Parts: sequence; C-alpha cells; structure tokens
Amino acid sequence: MNWSRLICIAVIVSFVGSYSFAPTVGHAADSPKNTLFMKGQFLVASKKMPDPRFAKTVILMVHHDETGAQGFVINKAFGRGPLAKLLKGFGITSTITQETVGLYYGGPVELSLAAVLHSPDYKGVSTKKISNNLAWSNHKNVLSAIAEEKGPAKRVFILGYSGWSPGQLEGEMAREMWFTAPADAELIFDKDPKTLWDRIMAKAGVKL
Repeated sequence: MNWSRLICIAVIVSFVGSYSFAPTVGHAADSPKNTLFMKGQFLVASKKMPDPRFAKTVILMVHHDETGAQGFVINKAFGRGPLAKLLKGFGITSTITQETVGLYYGGPVELSLAAVLHSPDYKGVSTKKISNNLAWSNHKNVLSAIAEEKGPAKRVFILGYSGWSPGQLEGEMAREMWFTAPADAELIFDKDPKTLWDRIMAKAGVKL
C-alpha cells in the first residue's frame, strides 16, 4: 500500500480519549499473584496458528485480566512514509521534514481506531503505562506533541488492535496457538519488523 493511500486512511481514523477496550480498572495484570496474566509480554503466534490474520504475528499485550485481553501486533506494517504527511492527514502542521515513519496493523479489531506505542518519556491525558519502558496513548494530543517535538523519543503508529473476550486467549493458548516471550522495548521500535517473528522463534529454539 503506498503512502498516499495510508494518508487517506489516516484522515478517517479516529483518535479518541479511550479505546473500545474492556474496562481496565483494577489492573489485575499488575498483581504479582496473577502470574498467568500477560500484560507487558509478547504473545507470539506458533506454527499451529490456524487464523491467517495472526500468522507469524508478534503482539505486545497491553491489557490482560479476568475481563479479557488486548494487544497490538508490532511486526506487520502497512507501509512507511514522511511523518509530516501523516500528521497533516490529521490536520496537524509540523516542521519535522526528515523523519520517516511506519504505520502498523495492530490487529483486526476496530481498524478505524489509532494508537501510538511509545517510550515512557511522554505522558498525556490518554497515556497508559505498559511497563517501565513502554506506554501507549490514543488521543490526538500525542500527535500534536510529536509535531511540536515534545512527544516521545520513540514511537510506533498503529491502526486497529487485537482483542479477546474473557477466557478466549487462555483457550487458544491451551491449544498451543500462542506462546509468550519477554517483551523487549528495542524490538518494538525495531527497524526490521518483517523478520521479528523469525528472530524471536529462533531465540526460543524453535526450528523454522
């Protein structure tokens, strides 16, 4: 998909104060007692994954508790292009002229919604902490901050998300459709996302 087409997508995307996510009150995933919850970890598709939408995906889990689970695919890019053009698509003028960014497929749910995965040096009205090294925001003010060069130093732009109802992900894991791996912030901002699944699988000792 070319960059002009991506900008057209960006124009109709909604940056809103909150996602259509399951409620995150309580943050059960933050409790050390809930060791099966996977917030802040990578969810990696196994070779047994039957859903082609998730084949060879690496997902950063941003929420997981009794109410369900949500995450963002981090290794499937729609394409790359000038940051200034992406911001302009949202009606934001920027003097940033050199930076090239990718727009990523976060998952099949709500492709009309956007988010920014980023380093923790930025905090806005919608910012949610994932771990000590990662956060995410889904309000347009994060784009305004980036345009003013006051935003996060590292960022990934995403459309859509991956979501599971209560118990659904646990069932898929029982069927060996997924396995987990420690999340590495550097891999999320990796310049070669296309090979990320292969590298994680190789590191885990899985024969490709």
